[in-house]
Amino acid sequence: MTPIEVTFSSSNVKLSAHLYVPDTYKEGDRLPAIVVLHPGGGVKEQTAGLYAKELAGQGFITLAFDRRTQGANAKSAVTYLTLHEKVDANRIGALGICAGGGYAISAASTDARVKAVGTVSMVCVGSLFTAIPKDALDGLIVQSGEARTEYAKTGEVKYLPYLPSIDQLTDDSAVLMKEGVDYYLTPRGSHPRSVNKFALWSYDTIITYDS
Repeated sequence: MTPIEVTFSSSNVKLSAHLYVPDTYKEGDRLPAIVVLHPGGGVKEQTAGLYAKELAGQGFITLAFDRRTQGANAKSAVTYLTLHEKVDANRIGALGICAGGGYAISAASTDARVKAVGTVSMVCVGSLFTAIPKDALDGLIVQSGEARTEYAKTGEVKYLPYLPSIDQLTDDSAVLMKEGVDYYLTPRGSHPRSVNKFALWSYDTIITYDS
């Protein structure tokens, strides 16, 4: 099944997406649809695309897209599907993987158009990013503000990695980190546009997020 490349807008930013339509689709049908949200740092061609393709094989129209923020993008994806001529606007669900699971729940909790929500290995990134010693957290909050100032002065964006590099893993590393590295930083699941980093200045925003 080959996805259809589409775009839609979210907060005046154009997002890239893959639309999957079942091979069994018949002209005039309006099918149930699912928005699929990828893990933090991921792209639509990775896990989200895999799930979108499999679900399309079960008769759903699915939309996997490159997310730029939290739940707001998911709502924009829902809007796109409600306007699609092949979609039954009264039967739209959301599926989120890892961090996308938290975003799916957040979006569905305040969007009545989403009639069902599912998650796979869900994590709330706000809880995850605060699960560190207080001194380290306080230091990152300070660095986040400094990174904003540095960008205003020089235009330079400072980044942090989502996952440690393979050679940074130890026997004591969390299973979550080991499994993430084994998938996202190896040929099994890596993608050229999944760059394993996020802007340091966003740390103080991430830690206030709660799915």
